[in-house]
Amino acid sequence: MVVVGLACLFAVALVTVMTAPTVITRGGWRLRFPRLALAVSHALTLVGLACAASTLVWTLAEVVSGGDRSGGAFWLQPTALTLFGWVGLAAVGGLITVIVTSAEPMTESDRRLRLEFSLLEARGTSVVRDGIRVVTVPSDRPVALSVPGPQHRILIASGLMRLLTEDQLRAVVEHERAHLVQHHGMLTRLARLNRACFAFIPGTSEIERSTRMLVELIADDTAARHAGAVNLANALWRVGSASEDAALRLRARRLASHPPRGSSTLSSRVRHTLAASSI
Repeated sequence: MVVVGLACLFAVALVTVMTAPTVITRGGWRLRFPRLALAVSHALTLVGLACAASTLVWTLAEVVSGGDRSGGAFWLQPTALTLFGWVGLAAVGGLITVIVTSAEPMTESDRRLRLEFSLLEARGTSVVRDGIRVVTVPSDRPVALSVPGPQHRILIASGLMRLLTEDQLRAVVEHERAHLVQHHGMLTRLARLNRACFAFIPGTSEIERSTRMLVELIADDTAARHAGAVNLANALWRVGSASEDAALRLRARRLASHPPRGSSTLSSRVRHTLAASSI
């Protein structure tokens, strides 16, 4: 009975971990509810890992205690438990190795990026808005970047400031602030580790790309609530047109057709205006 219970628990772990990537890589509903999609995916992953850990702990406890020797084939159960325990420990060791080898390059990459951003910041001018330093740097590219760290910063290129109105710039700043406050950088790093650890699971290769897309949509919704969906949609459309980035224009259309709840642009008149501006 112990072996059957362990097999069932391990099956639950396998099913939940394999289902998690599907939640954020398949279906149009995730574009409407990106925060819910990420939450469900992370919950499934945590449940799967918890079940896998429980399976291993239970197995080791049975091996140490000698297991249940009732039944005619009592000799088979300790052998199966011992084998399963060793396989589980080997899997844990493999996961730890993958995490360590994957985390080191990410840490080094983050360090280099922060250094490059610091050099850019030294060439620009900065102001503090709601506790976060906003730095304007000289560049013709219409871009804005969030820089997480002990002191969060938002970098805005001068080319972007020339392209957008003040209200649209505020919407962009709120979008980048959402990335910092909601720790979206950590979510993308976890997605990268997930892809590395569970590369054998179908759909895992798309986790990082889908996570990046969903955190952008979450930041869009947050910024729309604070600065207005019309302002952010117009900003995305202008930047997308200037940089020939179809993804930005698609995000503008999404805000035009489905402004998030709590934004200041829920009337049918404003929805029509947003949709017209996105054509």
